[in-house]
Amino acid sequence: MALLVIYNANPLERRTGDCVYRALSRFLCVSWREALDSLVRWAADRGLTNFNFRSTYTAFLKERGYVRHRTPRKGITVREFCDQYAEKGKMYILSCPRHLTIAEWPPEDNAAPPIGGCKVIDTWDCRNKVVDGYWVREWAETENGPVTRDGQCAGYM
Repeated sequence: MALLVIYNANPLERRTGDCVYRALSRFLCVSWREALDSLVRWAADRGLTNFNFRSTYTAFLKERGYVRHRTPRKGITVREFCDQYAEKGKMYILSCPRHLTIAEWPPEDNAAPPIGGCKVIDTWDCRNKVVDGYWVREWAETENGPVTRDGQCAGYM
């Protein structure tokens, strides 16, 4: 059972229009502002002006060593991805039409569902959205875990 954890990295508590920066901040273990600045700077250096476009953040992540994967089957929802395919000790950026979200399963999470297992980290309940691709990283790649609201890497919330 995919548990929803409401989390907003946006320092102004905005809940729309910045899912790319929220997802990148948690996935890369940087503050929301660092994620925004990094993507905008990277895109500007390449003459790109559409920072929220899939092609832009896909290339940005690829340059950092993260490859976009296809979903295991067509039409899978965020909830189904978490319940059926997410692995313990991994974090995912899930790409949905016009939205990015985070799914994670911390390695130290030994609780049984519904408390333990894969968690969807977002400002709203997107568990019924269809996933069309994803990026994955091992939890250990960022040795201190995900990013907290103040931009510091720390253990799971």
